[in-house]
Amino acid sequence: MLRWPVYNMFILLALAFVAACGSKLVRKEEVQRISKDYEGIYVVKDRIDVGNFDSLNKGARVKIFFKTAGDYVSVYAYPYSQPREEANGKNILQMFEGDFPDKKFSEELLRKRIADLVEEHTGKLPPGEAAKPAGRRGR
Repeated sequence: MLRWPVYNMFILLALAFVAACGSKLVRKEEVQRISKDYEGIYVVKDRIDVGNFDSLNKGARVKIFFKTAGDYVSVYAYPYSQPREEANGKNILQMFEGDFPDKKFSEELLRKRIADLVEEHTGKLPPGEAAKPAGRRGR
């Protein structure tokens, strides 16, 4: 049978482990807030290799979205004319805890890295290529 002090130490270590595993680099609310600033159409500045011999070409018009889990945040790009739910998003940026100073999330650094890859589309879209709304389809 465990003695009381040993039992307490075991509980404290278990709680510390659970707390460490449950910590996130960035809170979901922060990602949602940042996402609102990136709802427009973007142009890829230079070719981006996205793995499996696939790439996004310079000049491609895309929309972006964010995902976060555990100790990283990912930025995905998909064709601007497709609804996000139907599009095949490509991971264009993934930043881990170690990519941030003191392993603490920096919105400024994330925005800078995104700006290195894409810039907001400011021109008009060609006729017939108007962005389709990313809404739900009828039931």
